[in-house]
Amino acid sequence: MAIEVYAAPGQGASDALLDWLEVEEVMANVHDVRDESTLAEAIAAGAFPFPVTRVGDELIRGFDPVRLGYAIFGGEEAGAGVSVAVDEGGRPVVTDVLAGSLAEDAGLEPGDVITDLGGYSSFSVDQLRNVLATGRPITLGVRRDGELLRLSMPARELAA
Repeated sequence: MAIEVYAAPGQGASDALLDWLEVEEVMANVHDVRDESTLAEAIAAGAFPFPVTRVGDELIRGFDPVRLGYAIFGGEEAGAGVSVAVDEGGRPVVTDVLAGSLAEDAGLEPGDVITDLGGYSSFSVDQLRNVLATGRPITLGVRRDGELLRLSMPARELAA
């Protein structure tokens, strides 16, 4: 997968992004937007304001290491057999559901956007992971194909 970075080296967020890519050992095509031809190309591609990283079809504006990590390295296990990534609005998006898992029993599907966690609409992926790790039943609000659904995650049976 090609990773294109439109940045202005020597500028705060651009330098932070370039440093992060180096530390994470990510190979990317870096375009210096101070060059007029690159600037025109970047603006035409919708890559503005800078820095902007294009990973496949996704544009990530600014330096957002969490979104970059998910876009480049994939989703992460959130517990109960569900892996998630983060969308532009910061919401967890289901990327994978393990067969036979609690997530599958609840009806979660790849592409579902988790909009609330037990009635709370403001939560992080870490909070989602912590709640799912408890094994207690929980109701999730999910947006699927524009429709809002309520899915019940059953309790995990604990081994005796």
